[in-house]
Amino acid sequence: MQGPYGQDLSRRTLLTGGVALGVGLAMGSASAAAGERAVVVTGKTAVLGGAGRIGLDHLRDLDTVADVSVTRQDHRWWMVLGATTADSPVIGLYSARLPRGAAPDSPGWMIDTFPGDPTVAAPLAPVPPPDAWDATGYHCPVHVRARGVRRIYYASTPKQTLYGPYRIGCLQWMDGRWHRRPEPVFTAVLPWERSTVLEPNVVHAGGLWRIFYAAGLTATDDAVIGYAESRDGLTGWRHRRLDLATGEFDAAVTPAVGGGYHRVTARHPAHRPLQPSDGLWWSATAGLDNPQWTPPVQLVRSDDGTAWHQGGVWKPSVVTDSTRPGHGHVFFNGVAFDGGRPEFTVGRISYRRQSGEPAVR
Repeated sequence: MQGPYGQDLSRRTLLTGGVALGVGLAMGSASAAAGERAVVVTGKTAVLGGAGRIGLDHLRDLDTVADVSVTRQDHRWWMVLGATTADSPVIGLYSARLPRGAAPDSPGWMIDTFPGDPTVAAPLAPVPPPDAWDATGYHCPVHVRARGVRRIYYASTPKQTLYGPYRIGCLQWMDGRWHRRPEPVFTAVLPWERSTVLEPNVVHAGGLWRIFYAAGLTATDDAVIGYAESRDGLTGWRHRRLDLATGEFDAAVTPAVGGGYHRVTARHPAHRPLQPSDGLWWSATAGLDNPQWTPPVQLVRSDDGTAWHQGGVWKPSVVTDSTRPGHGHVFFNGVAFDGGRPEFTVGRISYRRQSGEPAVR
């Protein structure tokens, strides 16, 4: 039986075969050299899934996990994640948590299960109907909480295909459960988006819901990163613009302790083999209105020899720890191959800013 996210199933497969978001090697090397004094990676590890089924061995339903979004919830670190079962390629929504008091770089993430049956993972919401615009499930979810509102944004498409077209939907926490909105909340409207938007990363700042998203990926065209903002996060998206066109497939932004914002982007190839510039890149800015990002620093090289991400990395989720200013953690997808079948692992790196790094502008 073909496994989930196999060669004909979803946008995750696109990212396993070598995904081309072309950035020149000279640019990557120069940026890394400029930023080596700014940020230092202090650790890297696999967190969930992979060939060893980290955190999954006790479960009899989940087959593959990926696409995590990590936040604080109920005084602990919590994540939403996408997963499939052995019986269906439709991506469901699940959650995992660390014990109260544990730091975000602690081991021991536990996937939430049904009460009374610790061998079956408990979905956060039912999968979409089979005739819905999002029938293939909840791709690349991101959890956002602001002003008493909790939402999970995600991308989807009605049929299993690599290139969509994808649109972005939303679930909202109300009355003790997650409610899926029946229609998309964000769709492609501009020519450079080429009818597809995906990989949403949403942050609430300055009274606005701000979305960074991938757009324009086709069988022959590379993706770019777009930006838009809305007062309610559901309608009236404005100031839509092309934000990055230098090889990124994801752009995750999070508030930094003490002010400003950290951004981690993922460069992952769609139409070529991996290059040294592929991987995760960090930068910072003082604000999100007319931001001036610092030169990007490469945190992870996809081809650095690490077995569980030798096929590439993407879908970063960035968190900063209020107890350790200047320190941050990035959770991300890594892929390797086992007999030609993609094997997904959720990984994490930790980083710290150097005392003499360039000033945030």
